[in-house]
Amino acid sequence: MKVKSGYKLVKPLFQELEIPEEWEFTKLQSIVDILDSQRIPIKESERAKRSGKFPYYGASGIIDYIDDYIFDEKLLCLAEDGENLVSRVLPIAFTLEDKTWVNNHAHVLRVKDSTDHDFIEFTLNHMLLLKYVAFTAQPKLNQKDMSSILIILPKKPEQEKISSILSSVDELISSIENSIDYTKKLKKGLMQTLFTKGIGHKKFQKVTGLFRKEMKIPVGWEIKNFNEIFEFLVTGTNPRKDLGKEGDIHYIHYGDIHTQWNRFILDCESEEIPLIVKTKVKQIPLLKEGDLIIADASEDYEGSGASILLKNVKDKKIVAGLHTFGLRIDDEIMPIDFRTYITSNRFVKRQIISFVTGVSVYGLSKNNLKKIKICLPKIKEQEKIGSILSKIDKKIIDLETKETNLKSLKKGLMQKLLTGQIRVVVR
Repeated sequence: MKVKSGYKLVKPLFQELEIPEEWEFTKLQSIVDILDSQRIPIKESERAKRSGKFPYYGASGIIDYIDDYIFDEKLLCLAEDGENLVSRVLPIAFTLEDKTWVNNHAHVLRVKDSTDHDFIEFTLNHMLLLKYVAFTAQPKLNQKDMSSILIILPKKPEQEKISSILSSVDELISSIENSIDYTKKLKKGLMQTLFTKGIGHKKFQKVTGLFRKEMKIPVGWEIKNFNEIFEFLVTGTNPRKDLGKEGDIHYIHYGDIHTQWNRFILDCESEEIPLIVKTKVKQIPLLKEGDLIIADASEDYEGSGASILLKNVKDKKIVAGLHTFGLRIDDEIMPIDFRTYITSNRFVKRQIISFVTGVSVYGLSKNNLKKIKICLPKIKEQEKIGSILSKIDKKIIDLETKETNLKSLKKGLMQKLLTGQIRVVVR
């Protein structure tokens, strides 16, 4: 293999890598002090009696706040056990600062002055560490194997420059995440106001609202039950094993509403919808543009009544399936944009939660769904409310797209910067 000028070929742990000539490989133990002996686990029952202001850390970050601390300096934690070592849903390395307590599920490391702390954190979060992980009852990175992790190490000034670049990207990502959180909170507050008080009303009427309590809604609005305004469609009962990538009819399974399409709208043109052979659903009516599909089962209260509204159905043949309700209404009675949000506004959501039953799985019956009340403005105001919420959702989607793109950029930058494929200018 021909090595480009200024680089050398190395083979750490049977890999073959090309890195800058002045860079080196070193074991993690040579650039950190290991403080694992100072960790102290506290049982959850004991922590409940010791509530306080100091963060208590485990393998994936803060899990509690207690009344005392062990460490009081900038340190690096590295997950010792847990599925996150494999799945990497959360960072496996994270920084401790100020007064903290750490249990025995995370290694505690003090990065030596000869090495940049942030560079090591970025490196550990980027590396594939499976070769160091023991797979027993659960994945475990024991201290001996952790100590032998091989780190690619440039000179410290270059480490600091690389860390600065990646930290700048992290700051942008954090800023966008804050904007997303703020916009979602704004939307939540607006929904509460728009669905009960409307836009610019000054005259209100008293009506019987939630749980027979009196409430005020704008003059001209009505309170209707779902049963009065929606047509309830027949839905399927086919289990997941009946679905696949082959078939004649697209099939909406309640599980996908919770996990795949939890954005209020299902764009039938761009989203992948499982298929089923038509003989298994021949009695089920095909869905139309604007139909509302509600999941009747959830693993938690928050997911109860989760719904999607169908858009861009076009010539696709789609049916509503297992643990779903299919609701249909004319656009002249309720426009699509308003319809999209009716099960997630607080007035309706509280009713849904009051009706669900179960322990580990919460179910909503058709009879109870039919009893759900909704505050119904005139059609023009429905259109305005729907438009406002749709614009906010578009902003959220745009921000989340930027976040995804930045995370992809960071991943690519880490691969190139941390291996020397791209060099930084150090002055």
